[in-house]
Amino acid sequence: MSCSLSMFRTALVAMSQLAMTLKFAKARAGKGLLLEAEHFTEGNTLIVNGVSAKSIAVYSHDGQLQAPTLTDTPTSTVIDFSSMPQGIYIIKPASFTAIKFINNK
Repeated sequence: MSCSLSMFRTALVAMSQLAMTLKFAKARAGKGLLLEAEHFTEGNTLIVNGVSAKSIAVYSHDGQLQAPTLTDTPTSTVIDFSSMPQGIYIIKPASFTAIKFINNK
């Protein structure tokens, strides 16, 4: 009986891993789950990789559309918050989940 239980557990783990792989592949194909855009901060600047400035919207914490300086580079978009008031901003790149950025100035 323990051999059968062990085989059952192994099969469940394998099915779970396969399901996760399929979900990831579906998301990568742009059909279904949204992924978070690769990003990092440098002071009052947020750099979002693989996304053009035209496809990014920036909102204040209360949902108002904002207009920080956005600069396209060959591989990313640089968002400069240095002229923006302190606060929490939501950055929404098209086809990705939103990113929260806190501008501490």
